[in-house]
Order: sequence, then C-alpha cells, then structure tokens
Amino acid sequence: MPTRRDRIPRLALTDKVVLTIAEAAGIADVGLTTLYKAVGAGQLVAKKRGRRTIILREDLDRWLKDLPRYEGGKRVVETEGGSEKPAIGGHISR
Repeated sequence: MPTRRDRIPRLALTDKVVLTIAEAAGIADVGLTTLYKAVGAGQLVAKKRGRRTIILREDLDRWLKDLPRYEGGKRVVETEGGSEKPAIGGHISR
C-alpha cells in the first residue's frame, strides 16, 4: 500500500526550493566542508528543520552570486561606490 510520502510528487533538483546540504553542495559543485564553512562564517544562510540542516535555493543562489569575481589570476572585489579593485592578500573586506 502506498504511503503518504509516496503520493507526494518528487521535484527535479533544479525545481526544489529547499535543499539539503548535500544537494546544495552538488548544485554549487563544492564540498560539504566548504558549505559548512560558509554557513559558519555567516556568508550562507542555513536553517534547521528538525535535525536536518537545510538551505533555501534563493540563499544558495545569492551566496554563489556574491562570491568574488576571478580575472586572470586575481580576485576582484567591488567597493561601496560600485567600482572594482583587486583583492589584496586573499582576504576580502566588505
């Protein structure tokens, strides 16, 4: 006999609004540790649903969009005025 969970349609990963850490890592093509570090640093928002850590797709997309640009061997950061300058020493200050 089908269970209630069996009757819930499964969404393609690209259509999901809520992602597990493993799903988010797969979409972003990064490791789990990278995501957990981003969460710990406050760069990526994660939430708890019961014992599960979840990431909203919009938060993952925002985190990816906010990563520093890379141009020919140097990272580029935007300043408050909207202009860009090379990042110094690998640390990005905002």
